[in-house]
Amino acid sequence: MDPSGLSLLTYPTLPRREYPLEWFKVFVKLGLAAVRLDVERLHHLSLGGHPAVTRSAVAGCKALGLPHNLNPGRPSDLYPWVLVLSSVAALRQAIRWRAEGRIEHLWAGPNLVVLPTEAEGILTHPLIERVLVPSRWVAEQYEQLMPVLQGRLLVWPAGVNLDQDWVSLKREFAARRDNLHVLHYLKFSSPRSDSPWFSFYDQVRVWLDVRLCQQSELVYGNHRQQHYRRELSDADVMLYWTDAGESQGLALLEAWAMDVPTFVVSNPYAMIKGVETCVSAAPYLSPACGNFFQSFDDLIALLEPLLHDETTHPYSPRSWVEANMQDHQCIKMLLQAFEFGLSPTASFR
Repeated sequence: MDPSGLSLLTYPTLPRREYPLEWFKVFVKLGLAAVRLDVERLHHLSLGGHPAVTRSAVAGCKALGLPHNLNPGRPSDLYPWVLVLSSVAALRQAIRWRAEGRIEHLWAGPNLVVLPTEAEGILTHPLIERVLVPSRWVAEQYEQLMPVLQGRLLVWPAGVNLDQDWVSLKREFAARRDNLHVLHYLKFSSPRSDSPWFSFYDQVRVWLDVRLCQQSELVYGNHRQQHYRRELSDADVMLYWTDAGESQGLALLEAWAMDVPTFVVSNPYAMIKGVETCVSAAPYLSPACGNFFQSFDDLIALLEPLLHDETTHPYSPRSWVEANMQDHQCIKMLLQAFEFGLSPTASFR
């Protein structure tokens, strides 16, 4: 059975007066962004939730010609299939709608809670048919903490737009001994003074300086997308530094979309809200997109071949994204899951 349409929710709605505090916060944020003429922030707030995830879902629906709307303003605008991408308040509304028979199907995720035990375990509500999570390790964590979710989880990553948002501006790669450009992307949860990772990072930077490589640095949360695109356009490779897990790794996906391979520090365990968890720093990293490293020697072994003239580029990240993770491909996976049913912790892989 194919859905006749999809309503995507990232805010509580229908009517908005039910959640005055949530909407007051939204309007304050919108007002501050408008005063600052922050167009990117205004756009993100208009989407709601994680803007990259919301944008991908909307773009995928458009590409496939699926009738849809985002945060409809009237009950009559609801489609039979509702997907609550974010906002626990919106999910509570949708649960009520399904109980009242206003909607036929209710799915939830992937940006509602960090742990399934949060929000009074709302993801286990029997009227939620499927719970979306961004990667396999997140599904395993959810099942471990809430066994009742077994068989109800769907691994669903957001996609990217290769034609507009992340157009590759890169020249054809030519290995250069003297000016390999390395972009460092830092996503550490601890300050420099408390983290042992920074000594490793500083050691690598010194080695790259000795090899006369160009280097630039971006810190998670301290840059805009436009700045990130410019840095990726100049980079030959990106080193991804983190002391935590990535539920999907959207910054990595965006780098691959611009044909920048990534070497990612391997970090198999992390504390998530006091719970030690098996994680991945790059759940969708494939040999076409780069590699993991655990030590200084591991990383040098990956970088050395890129510094020699006789070595051709061994990676093709943009081609991998084109074949696997465009917006329409990711939303199509949801339609296929809706029509044919799911196996436990199903995945689009």
